[in-house]
Amino acid sequence: MMLLPRAIDKARANIAGTLGEYVYCGCPVNTQLFETLGITEDEFLEAVRTAPNDQDVATWIHERVRPDPARIAEMNQRVTHDSHIEDIAREEGYTASSQRH
Repeated sequence: MMLLPRAIDKARANIAGTLGEYVYCGCPVNTQLFETLGITEDEFLEAVRTAPNDQDVATWIHERVRPDPARIAEMNQRVTHDSHIEDIAREEGYTASSQRH
């Protein structure tokens, strides 16, 4: 899951209060991952909060969510070949207040 490490890092930063100008809730890149897994932002955040490391988050996903390998492969393929993914990643750094412009 190509987006998983990045989502874990952002969730940990959100929990620690060190996310800065980036957004966790409503992040379009994270949304792709959460929709593929069939979980909510809050469920993922709680999994990260209670997992001592990244591997335990992955284990939680495989044990509780049981993601469809075909959907994961499709998401990874889409991310790999999406020419707009860099634009989306840049946009996700804007806070809600800066998006009002």
